[in-house]
Amino acid sequence: MTDQDSGEYLPAGYRLAEFEIERVLGSGGFGVVYLARDHTLDQERAIKEFLPDQVVDRNAAGQVTVRTGTQAASYRTAYQQGLKRFLAEAKTLAALDHPNIVKVYRVLEAN
Repeated sequence: MTDQDSGEYLPAGYRLAEFEIERVLGSGGFGVVYLARDHTLDQERAIKEFLPDQVVDRNAAGQVTVRTGTQAASYRTAYQQGLKRFLAEAKTLAALDHPNIVKVYRVLEAN
């Protein structure tokens, strides 16, 4: 199974605002990076999604949901704290302008 075949990831063709997912570039324990087409600017962009595989799943509608069960409360806390740090990192990176640092052009929350 390839990363693109995983039901955990957004499928090719999925629309997220002006972006259309083309394929998965890579994934790890805390997220997924997609290659996407920005239809407004007609440019390719990398989109990084916070998707900690230990505490969340994606339902059939594409929504990220915190896992249920006996540890649901700790999963929810871990997800909320991790998302807060993920967004803070994006804002920090967006403020930087250096050729060796990936430029952040936009932050959005969805799903």
